[in-house]
Amino acid sequence: MGRDATGSWSGRARYADKSTVEVHTWIAAPPAQVWTVVSDTELMPRLSPELDSVEWLDGRSGPAVGARFVSRSRRESLGEWNLNERVKPSAGPAG
Repeated sequence: MGRDATGSWSGRARYADKSTVEVHTWIAAPPAQVWTVVSDTELMPRLSPELDSVEWLDGRSGPAVGARFVSRSRRESLGEWNLNERVKPSAGPAG
């Protein structure tokens, strides 16, 4: 689903509830330096051609467990969409 008989994108897709993406890779940098980059929600819109903005909700101004934010994205073939996100617990910068 999502592609027509010619293999072209049809503009329709079905996603499972609470879909996630997980990637494992080796990064040659100290954990604290990597954490600074991956926890910077203002950086990704500058790096991504698809993500337009990230806005913290409920009076928050940065990442904290339980904090909510909305991400706004746009792609010519798919249109515009918003995702409401919540920061989940992690190992943090010490890994």
